[in-house]
Amino acid sequence: MVMGFAVLYNLFTTLFGNNDSSTASEPSIPNPIPILDANLTASVCGQEVSCCPYTRYRSLDGSCNNLENPGWGTTKSTYMRLLENRYSDSIFKLPRMDTGDNMPNARELSIRLFKDKITYDIELNVNGMQWGQVITHDMSKLEEATDAAGQTLVCCRNGKLTSEVLTNEFCAPVIVPYNDRVHRPGSCLEFVRADTDRHIGCVSDDQEANQLNMVTPFMDSSMIYGSTDEESNALRSFENGNLETVTRRGREWPPQAQDPEETCEGDALPGEPCYKGGDTRINQNTELSVLQVLLLLWHNFIADGLSEVNPQWDDQTLFQEARSIVVAVLQNINYYEYLPYLLGEKNMLDNKLIYRRTPANIREYINDYDPILVPGVIMESATAALRYFHTLIQGYLLKKFEDRSDAGEIRLSEWYNRPVVIERNNTFDQLVVGLTAQSASATDPFFTVEVTEYLFRGMKKVGRDLRTVDVIRGRDMGLGSYQQARAACNLTVPRTFEDLRGIIGSNFIKILRRQYQDVSNIDLTVGGTLEIHVPGSRAGPTFLCIMLAQFYRTRVADRFWFENGIDEYISFTPDQLASIRGVTMASIFCESTDIGTIQPAAFEVISPDNPVVSCDVIPSIDLTLWRDDGTEEYEAQQDQSAKGVCAGRK
Repeated sequence: MVMGFAVLYNLFTTLFGNNDSSTASEPSIPNPIPILDANLTASVCGQEVSCCPYTRYRSLDGSCNNLENPGWGTTKSTYMRLLENRYSDSIFKLPRMDTGDNMPNARELSIRLFKDKITYDIELNVNGMQWGQVITHDMSKLEEATDAAGQTLVCCRNGKLTSEVLTNEFCAPVIVPYNDRVHRPGSCLEFVRADTDRHIGCVSDDQEANQLNMVTPFMDSSMIYGSTDEESNALRSFENGNLETVTRRGREWPPQAQDPEETCEGDALPGEPCYKGGDTRINQNTELSVLQVLLLLWHNFIADGLSEVNPQWDDQTLFQEARSIVVAVLQNINYYEYLPYLLGEKNMLDNKLIYRRTPANIREYINDYDPILVPGVIMESATAALRYFHTLIQGYLLKKFEDRSDAGEIRLSEWYNRPVVIERNNTFDQLVVGLTAQSASATDPFFTVEVTEYLFRGMKKVGRDLRTVDVIRGRDMGLGSYQQARAACNLTVPRTFEDLRGIIGSNFIKILRRQYQDVSNIDLTVGGTLEIHVPGSRAGPTFLCIMLAQFYRTRVADRFWFENGIDEYISFTPDQLASIRGVTMASIFCESTDIGTIQPAAFEVISPDNPVVSCDVIPSIDLTLWRDDGTEEYEAQQDQSAKGVCAGRK
């Protein structure tokens, strides 16, 4: 007998504590959420932009997406702050509790609240876990501060505090608590705070600090193409619109990073591959590297296909047209195939993140681009809500043969920043199959020790703790409290620990009561992680509200969003749009690898409702719809690129 999702969910939450039999009512959110189009702003700290060429292609650095405010959405803009900051001096100093005491030790919170328990998501596979990191890397990247010489800032070395702690306000190492069985009590765990607009002179010293986003906030596939012209040019082959690859043992791989010691494990063997990609985090973990390789190869697949259809196109046209297709397809996959698993399809429909599709409207545009809405990444989303999904991480990655039988496993912590493992024998194809065949961990307050005890351990016995980093990063950014966030989302606001009953499991409330002096002190990262999920989603109401606001803004504030048809010069034709909407994640797997079979819903585990099928029946994009027949209409369109729109940055 197969147990239903609701039965299994209740079983797991009863066993593992993210539920409470005395809950007053099901958790829910107001629809639409009150912060959907909140009037948020971001400081523009990058290069001044005043004149925009009228081009059919989006820029690499995000400039000129908004023609009236061409600096909006550029690299090095600040994250957006939804809630009032909690800096203890209202400017930059780390938050304190209402009494003035230090906040609870982040490592102790991790030990007591975020334990390692084996749970499985009965629907999502490991690809469903890993794809979330691809999306966040596309939109968000902090940069840690450096020392006075511009070198890596070291605040904790070999478990001991350095002299930098006394003088450098970017040092915030975590002291290991007495009950830590992994690290020596009293030693330290490294943490360096992120660069801000205040520290690079973008705002005055007496203004609140806001952290810089080193990539564009748009969903523009910057993890493939980079976020500046210089980065992009370093990735291109300048032949046939392709991105550069190198060939080893008959297979194409990303090129070697220029400074491998900066992005790969320093203790690795000399000569090991260390990939160069649009995002420097390409080597961070094994499955992320696999997906980055897939996306590079899929770009080249599209560029080569366009070249066959339009042999007269030059390298630049092929590259830009392929890039626009890749960006559009990934936007479609993200919103219509992936995010519904996390946010719930109904919640996305109710808040107009997506619209219901039918055969009758598959060719229609969605023309709700809002030039008044400032594009950006909400720091409460990037630094708290989205980090919750670290819970999905599996500590051991299964390798599978084409018939889905076992081919071994890889321990996550043994290969951080060492992509060489995916090039060994047939490991790449086996990991691709394993991505789609292995269940993700369940979304709950439990996290594998591979990220809470062995993160980036290199050749050492133990490593860092991702949950500790998540908590202290929220404090680094001065995030508003859990209580503030619930108020902003028009949810019930707990005033006492008893008020948390029905919102958070009772066993967690006991721990929170011991760690925090008052409900008002609870970190957003902590409280949101412990909430009971809204039915149909994989998050509690606070995180769900914040993420819905983020992904509404991501779509509606992007002039180049693939469904926008207001400007026919930059939009896809209705037939092209329909073809893009038909491409799925399974399509990318089939067209970028040597596997011959896959389940149609590539973020879900294999099941009777999602059986393995031949790649021959998986839909593919129809590139003949991009055929350039040399008509006067097409040539006139191209001529418009000479026009420009000039506007002062506002």
